[in-house]
Amino acid sequence: KKYSEGVNRLFDQSTSRAEIISTVINEEASTPDRPVITCTWRLSGRVNVGFGLEIKPYIVYTDFVVDPQTSLIVFQEDRFDLPPWDILLSSLFPFLIGKITSSPAPPVPKRELVKPKINLLEDSLPLPSLDFGDMFKSLFSKQ
Repeated sequence: KKYSEGVNRLFDQSTSRAEIISTVINEEASTPDRPVITCTWRLSGRVNVGFGLEIKPYIVYTDFVVDPQTSLIVFQEDRFDLPPWDILLSSLFPFLIGKITSSPAPPVPKRELVKPKINLLEDSLPLPSLDFGDMFKSLFSKQ
């Protein structure tokens, strides 16, 4: 809870965006005792530091380690496609973007997710069987 409250205060909620690019089981980092799910996403917007700094869009890789017994996330680590100095320098001196610092991450293509259709029926009627397979395929596939 403290982490999410801190992130909420750090990022300007009216301009900041976290756009998911992909979510996959990370075969390279996973072991049977330590499965890892990697979420790749694009971060952009403003941070509430000093007078408010615009951050150049960049890519974040979040690795979630899952406990195979409970299926709960037991560890999370973020990696960035840019070194921290590039992110900071680009925020302080935006005229350097693409010259001395890296160019912004490209926009995330729009994805169409398959959402399950659930009919809320009266208690006296049987509930339909739900197949979430297509929904999970669309969430974890590269598009």
